[in-house]
Amino acid sequence: MAQLTLAVAGMTCQHCVKAVTQVAMGVDGVVDCDIDLQAATVTLTLAADADTANVGERAASAIRAEGYPVEA
Repeated sequence: MAQLTLAVAGMTCQHCVKAVTQVAMGVDGVVDCDIDLQAATVTLTLAADADTANVGERAASAIRAEGYPVEA
């Protein structure tokens, strides 16, 4: 399984972790989500057959829609 790490600003607490995890896990192809608040990163584990670029863009879009800036 591939992993993809996104830099996500604005996450400061467990509420942020829960919100970002819920939207990321709602993206088809994402099978796990690990958030590091100190590093401001979201690491997604993708399904073996997932298109990494496509899933990454959809996940980034979903996280942005939740109100958290995702850096390129």
